[in-house]
Amino acid sequence: PKPRDRQGKWASGIWRFLEDPESSCAAHYYASMSSPFIMLSVFLTCIQTFEPSPIDPLIGAILESAVEVLFIIEVAMRFFVCPNRKVFFSSPYNVIDMMSTLPLLMRGAVGFVLPSDQGKGSLLHQGVSYVLFCLVPVVRLLKVLRHFETFQL
Repeated sequence: PKPRDRQGKWASGIWRFLEDPESSCAAHYYASMSSPFIMLSVFLTCIQTFEPSPIDPLIGAILESAVEVLFIIEVAMRFFVCPNRKVFFSSPYNVIDMMSTLPLLMRGAVGFVLPSDQGKGSLLHQGVSYVLFCLVPVVRLLKVLRHFETFQL
């Protein structure tokens, strides 16, 4: 087969893996581990709001950034293997997935590590802290909706 045909088969296989948990054992495992991973990332974000924080701010920033990089990889793979890229942007699930990657840019804008006391720091740091600690967990929880078969957005 031509190289383009092979690329189509790979893209189709990856698309089925990401979209259909019944397509293979690996897809089922990926889908079943995705929701607990997302819930763990929400827990990680929430425990950083405790005073004093049980996690060093640098460790928290590293872990949160790693989660967001994984979300970026997933949404990029979904985009590149999507059969219709125009339709990709009209799916609420994909919009939520893209929104879940934006915190990495915000972290980068403030140097990744937020001040340990959220009440201190510049207005930019306070605004980013609010978004990262209040809105990001909600967006991440919305990502879990993709895995409910009976729930449609």
